[in-house]
Amino acid sequence: MTLADKLIQIELREIGYRETESGWTKYGQWYADTIAHNQAFAYGDWCVMFQTWCMVQAGVPDWPRTSPAGSEVTTLMHWLDERGYRTPADDMPQPGDIVLYSWHEDPDDVDHVGLVYKVGGEDPDLAMLDVVEGNYNDAVMTRRISYRDGRVARTYRLPCLSDTIFPPLSFMLRHGSEGEAVELLQAALIYRGYDIYGGVDGYFGSSTEDALKRYQRDVEIEVDGKAGTETFSHLMGGDAIDTE
Repeated sequence: MTLADKLIQIELREIGYRETESGWTKYGQWYADTIAHNQAFAYGDWCVMFQTWCMVQAGVPDWPRTSPAGSEVTTLMHWLDERGYRTPADDMPQPGDIVLYSWHEDPDDVDHVGLVYKVGGEDPDLAMLDVVEGNYNDAVMTRRISYRDGRVARTYRLPCLSDTIFPPLSFMLRHGSEGEAVELLQAALIYRGYDIYGGVDGYFGSSTEDALKRYQRDVEIEVDGKAGTETFSHLMGGDAIDTE
């Protein structure tokens, strides 16, 4: 498993998190407490702070952790540019790439950031990106967008995200299993439209098993209610729900 795989798993687990009515987020609070030492950040725009939180959770060493570089999209762009991490427009995008958006379709005027977790296609001109983003409609959500969409202003690739530093993913989750891997399984099932009573609670109970069996039946793999490497690969690599 690469560092990019670990980062993507962490970001996918956060899908569905939503800011409070006052604009507060746990990512902003964490940033305010540990980096900026300024409580105003707890209520600020949080697309970059979400990415910074995930990078730190994953142990990514090469990411800005000082104010305001961890909270401003333009400052992040300059930080990435200075290190030469921008990918050429004719390069095929990869999972783990950073996407900066410009709602005005101006590559020098960026507004938002996301992380690519899946790429569809083999030609840059036809490639589709599935991206995890914080502060997308006030929540952590995914976006499916063409690589050639004018709103995709710039993409970047951190060298450290291609380094293999974890053992291959190999396990079997079944009724009674507990822990973070079960949380990831539950989040992936819910994300794909398979409701689980109690939501993401880290316990593999009857509702999780039923949801998993429905998913296995729909994608035509062995319906055994257990999540091993094959089932997990389908869940993490299958078509995502289009939230555009």
